[in-house]
Amino acid sequence: MSAQETVKRKLTAVLHADVKGYSRLMSADEALTVRTLTAYRQELYRLTGQYGGRVVDTAGDGFLLEFASVVDAANCAVDLQKTFREKNLELPEDRRLEFRIGINIGDVIEQDGSLFGSGVNIAARLEGLADPGGICVSGEAYDQLKGKVDVNFAAMGSHTVKNIPEPVRVYKVLPEGSPISASPVDKGRSFRHVAIIIVGIIIAAISVIFVMRFPGGTPKPAAIVEPAVRPVAEGGPEQVPQSSIAVLPFVNMSGDAEQDYLGDGITEEIITSLAKIPDLFVIARNSTFIYKGRPVNIPEVGKALGVRYVLEGSVKKSQDRIRITAQLIDSKTGGHVWAERYDTDFRNVFDLEDDITKKITSALQVKLAVKTSESIEADRKLEIDPDVFERVMKASQVMASEGRESNKRARKIFEDALESNPKSSRALAGLARTYLSDIQSGWSSSRKDDLEKAERYATQALELNPTSDTAQLILSRVYVVKRDYDKAMETALATLAVNPNNADALAFMGRILAFTGKPSEGIESIKKAIRLNPMAPSWYYDSSGLAYIGIEKYNEALADFTKAKELNQRDIFANIGLIASLSLTGQTTKARNALDDFLISHPKFSVDEISRRLPYKNREDLNRIMGALKSAGLPEGGSGKTPVSNPIEG
Repeated sequence: MSAQETVKRKLTAVLHADVKGYSRLMSADEALTVRTLTAYRQELYRLTGQYGGRVVDTAGDGFLLEFASVVDAANCAVDLQKTFREKNLELPEDRRLEFRIGINIGDVIEQDGSLFGSGVNIAARLEGLADPGGICVSGEAYDQLKGKVDVNFAAMGSHTVKNIPEPVRVYKVLPEGSPISASPVDKGRSFRHVAIIIVGIIIAAISVIFVMRFPGGTPKPAAIVEPAVRPVAEGGPEQVPQSSIAVLPFVNMSGDAEQDYLGDGITEEIITSLAKIPDLFVIARNSTFIYKGRPVNIPEVGKALGVRYVLEGSVKKSQDRIRITAQLIDSKTGGHVWAERYDTDFRNVFDLEDDITKKITSALQVKLAVKTSESIEADRKLEIDPDVFERVMKASQVMASEGRESNKRARKIFEDALESNPKSSRALAGLARTYLSDIQSGWSSSRKDDLEKAERYATQALELNPTSDTAQLILSRVYVVKRDYDKAMETALATLAVNPNNADALAFMGRILAFTGKPSEGIESIKKAIRLNPMAPSWYYDSSGLAYIGIEKYNEALADFTKAKELNQRDIFANIGLIASLSLTGQTTKARNALDDFLISHPKFSVDEISRRLPYKNREDLNRIMGALKSAGLPEGGSGKTPVSNPIEG
């Protein structure tokens, strides 16, 4: 063995996709097939980075990846299958691609960044045993996974596979709702990440091989190896505000995954309470929740999110009792600043949250302003029934799944909560969110009626609780849809007056400024939002890209739209912004190729759609983008059948 080679015991996960009918598709339309496969690869790169993995090889139609943890590998595989199935729904039936996944752990040989050995070979063979759209794991991987992932497994027995002397134990991952034929992980858990139904006729099954380890290897393009968490405090500790904090998701210690909503809800409550304190710098929920279910290194979290302090804790509810532990840690030293354990009746949950907030402010030596304290107290008094509060937390978690059916279920729970307490400002604001989500996602059968309901429920929530920044921001979005720019800005500013750390409000205000002819101010607002929310969603970068187009900085716009599309391939604004910015920077061929890719999933999209989706106040701003899209080849005039999404997000 040469000096460059090392044999290591590594956790491996394999997605090896053998493309059924691939050569036929290539011969039918080689360029289109390659572009479709490229779009799937981009999703693969994004999720690999999200789960801390590394792309080792991308030879032909196969991929080899490595992760530090087989749990991360399995969770990545589950999310990949979900993502690929969702992308298939956007494609004509004869263009759909389906993946089979195999996962293994074993010895690998590393040479010049590549991996070899039986660990890789077994993973590749497992792919061949998986169903199209399915996942198979080796017995060794299963032994590491059982009880640690929210999926059920079925034993497939031992199989003799090519070039492996001993039979390999094989388990397959069961879709949600399937009967458990063998070796369930936890009967109380549900398979939450894999789509239940595969839609359409399978024409091609792409094989992708992943072997997972971390880190090392030959450097890859930034889009492939970008870490799940991007450090924001790169300039040194002097750039980290002294009174800065990130609240990590509280761990559910009940043993029942169905109670995850409780830890999530309490975490969000604490974040919201702290965020209303002007002297604190509080990282947004979106960025801290990427750590949910993962072991963390507090100093690394502090560096990644740019904060001095990190709060972590756990929640356990048993009947009417609740136990909460919380500890505040100095990310610079790793030392404990404050810790507390609460064991009390669930009816006292609001008092516990208040106490945690006050002790954190005391430890960080910041003043809990009288106005802020009164705001929090008034908010608590409205939630007189902890059972209603629990329903609101459950509905919020259901809504986080971001699906049409999830939105319906969440609405029903919010409605049930309001039947018990019609004065629940949280439930009213949540109900408003569901109607706005219907409009935003193109699910609404009557946009006018749903917009009216969103406005009415948000207004009622504010009448009950004028300090509800959630309701204020919903109204701001409603007003943009109605193109009432003055009220939109007024309510966005009101949101920030209540909660100066509301990153979504800052980003949305930047969007409003871009639409109303003040793009430079919009860029500054969005930059502040991203500092508060380092793991910002794609629509933050869409907003920034639109603002850069407004000041004719097209290269900067291109960078932001590229980033937005990396984060969310299905983001409409990311796609049309990328096409427009490529055209505006003179990259005509790339603009046309990007347009061709986009039209695969949106064949009826036309120039006419732009004015409906981008509510610019000034016609010249709109014409700049429409002209760029026309130059790229976007057709004028469509059938009008493409769902019109609301212009509040991508």
